[in-house]
Amino acid sequence: MKGKGRHLFVTLAMGLGLTLILLWLLDGKLSTRAAPVAELHVCPSGCTYSSIQAAVDAANPGDVIKVAAGNYTDIHQRDGITQVVYINKAVTVRGGYSTGDWTTSDPVANPTTLDAQGLGRVLVISGTIAPTVEGLRITGGDATGQGGGPPGYDVGGGVYIYAATATISNCIIYSNTASTAALGDGGGLYLYSSASALSGNTIVSNTASTAGGGYGGGLFLSKSAAALSGNIVQGNIASASDWGYGGGLYLWQSDDATLSGNTVRGNIASTALGGRGGGLYLYKSAAILNGNIVQGNIASLSNRGDGGGLYLSKSAATLNGNTVQSNTATLNPDAIGQGGGLGIWRTDAFILINNLVANNHANNQGSGLYLEGSLTDPTSGCLVHTTIADNGGGGQGVYIDEHVTLAFTNTIIAGHESVGVFVTAGSTTTLEATLWYDNETNTDGGGVIVTGTINVYGNPAFMAPSAWDYHITIGSAAIDAGVDTGVTTDIDGESRPARAGYDIGADEYPFGVQLAPDYKSTVESDMIIIYTHVLTNAGSDTDVFALTLSSTQNWATLLTSTPITLTPGATATVQVRITVPAGSDGLIDTTVITATSQTNPVVFDTATDITLVGRVVSVALEPNRSATAYPDTVVTYTHTLINTGNYTETFTLTYSSTRNWATLLTNPSIILTPEATATVQVRITVPGGVISGTADRTVITATSDFNPAISDSVTDITTVGLAADVALAPNRSAAAGPGAVIVYTHTLTNAGNGPDTFAITHASSQGWTVMYDTPIALGIEQTATLVVRVAVPFGVISGTTDTTIITATSQSDFAAFDSVTDTTMVTGEQWDTYLPIVLRKSTWKSF
Repeated sequence: MKGKGRHLFVTLAMGLGLTLILLWLLDGKLSTRAAPVAELHVCPSGCTYSSIQAAVDAANPGDVIKVAAGNYTDIHQRDGITQVVYINKAVTVRGGYSTGDWTTSDPVANPTTLDAQGLGRVLVISGTIAPTVEGLRITGGDATGQGGGPPGYDVGGGVYIYAATATISNCIIYSNTASTAALGDGGGLYLYSSASALSGNTIVSNTASTAGGGYGGGLFLSKSAAALSGNIVQGNIASASDWGYGGGLYLWQSDDATLSGNTVRGNIASTALGGRGGGLYLYKSAAILNGNIVQGNIASLSNRGDGGGLYLSKSAATLNGNTVQSNTATLNPDAIGQGGGLGIWRTDAFILINNLVANNHANNQGSGLYLEGSLTDPTSGCLVHTTIADNGGGGQGVYIDEHVTLAFTNTIIAGHESVGVFVTAGSTTTLEATLWYDNETNTDGGGVIVTGTINVYGNPAFMAPSAWDYHITIGSAAIDAGVDTGVTTDIDGESRPARAGYDIGADEYPFGVQLAPDYKSTVESDMIIIYTHVLTNAGSDTDVFALTLSSTQNWATLLTSTPITLTPGATATVQVRITVPAGSDGLIDTTVITATSQTNPVVFDTATDITLVGRVVSVALEPNRSATAYPDTVVTYTHTLINTGNYTETFTLTYSSTRNWATLLTNPSIILTPEATATVQVRITVPGGVISGTADRTVITATSDFNPAISDSVTDITTVGLAADVALAPNRSAAAGPGAVIVYTHTLTNAGNGPDTFAITHASSQGWTVMYDTPIALGIEQTATLVVRVAVPFGVISGTTDTTIITATSQSDFAAFDSVTDTTMVTGEQWDTYLPIVLRKSTWKSF
């Protein structure tokens, strides 16, 4: 009754309040306006807030929290979980500011780092809210013991989003771990029931679990219609000790998720056991993947691997315009490897359009693609305008296992050392409009293969396969050889068809005109240079081409008359004069000449002339690297320095290391001619006794001696892994009579460099009952008393000796264990009990 009365009171009060408000509005005496948006400043010292959490707590929905450069490591507890920042309101948190400029955010110049230092998560966003997070570096998160995922798994080492519609952009999320004790999901981020938008982020060197199965080393989506665009997901690991799924990303029941324009590169599903989906793993997720690059991922380093790039399980996904390249099922040549590029398992009605699957590797089946179904869960789908080329290893270009129904249309299958398409008995595959080239055998297997009415046997004439460029060129047998499937664009978004016919494969040749070559020249002020190009009518009909040009410095003049009429295959010379005025040293002119078909204006080509005046200083140092290392070990990172200027330059190398672990191995002064390269190496020496999860960030900078304002940098992130060790002591012995229970105590010590869990096992020589608690979790250098109870059975003969070996084994590394021996000797005789009770004296003694 109290509940109903209170509800009635509130309802009446609200009704009365609304009535009064309405009367005031009608009377013209009440004006309404939104509360002004406040701007809160956070910096390590000198601001109103030195803690981001304090600013969030003080903010109102809609407020903007601007955070200056610095390291923010304060830890807070909210709702029973621990993190650096807990957001439960619609605020904007943006990093990259300096205390001297609160207007412009520059996260590169003003790095804003949130570091949980392994004491909890970094960021939690919870509730039906829509906050924005921008320009932050999120690191050091560890969700061990924080839970958050069913059934109580530790999830979201760096970022945990629950039910919120957050926007996260331009953040670097690195070196976070979901669990160091058991199964973990989402080393970098975990989203549950979230329609968040993630764009322009770098998600690197995160781990889902170091001590159990792992799902989604970089990111885990659970029942989330999230939109991911333009992110880099690189160097993440799903599991470092067990089976791993989705080294980069794992999608679980996320049908409405979209992934567009992301780069998923260099991720590993498992470094220890089997792995599936080196780059991505989709489970019951009919997601949409558009224009992503999935490259250089590995399903397993040492064991069975399935789906080096992607693995689809019961996921009717749509993949459009993706590049799946140079992925590996397993690095162990003796292990089972299936689906080097893509593995599809028990999935109905998937769709692949305009995808490139090339240079992938699998030991056994399906170097490019592997598909499998079951009697109750058959696999079916269609692949339209697909290029499958140069996939290696023992596998085939496409391996279709049992219970699969597949339809290929407009497909290039080329460059496979064994079989192009292998179909197992019990499966059916239909191929229409297929270009076959340079396969040892085009088709094989006991299944049904229908090759259709159009089969082209000729060179696809790829642009530069050795440089991973699988665009077709003017002489390709794929041009105009396909059929109309209703697809109106190609993998690059260019119009399909370019003219009357449809090209086979992912790429549509932009047919009709070719203008070449491009030029790049260095000249002096007050001179004239003439560039000569060749215009070719690459179509099959006479056409008229109009010439236009643009010049960034307005130095260019077109010397060739326009328009130009050309018959099929004919050429014409196109000349451009560049007049460089006096006093132009250091300037650059970029002139673009465009030749456009007057028959079909969507058909055009361009040539670019770059004119550099005087000395242009430019340098590139690449790439960024990351690795996991252990105490008392050394890691060497190798980078490439490139003189991208037009003069011979001297570059000076400098470096900084957050932990002072780095040593530069390369001469710090390097002389390079234009376009020349040099190798730059730095050695990271991890000292002994370092706690797992500790990270060193080494930045190497190459600076021009001629112009110190010109420089480039790389970042090497080294994360210390868990070096497990354990000590168990001392050995014990005792004597007892039959029926006694002997209690032995031992000291268990975690001698490793991180928290660990130890399983206790035993072996009794007599097969007696031995009791103890297991497992036992210990922090670094923490000890625990291990109580062991040995039960001496009744009726055991005096003088019998039992040797029980007690072993404590690390669950992070099974090679780390220690043992003690408990020796029990039986003495004397037992009391015998009869009904009715008669006591007979026994002579054994207890100790």
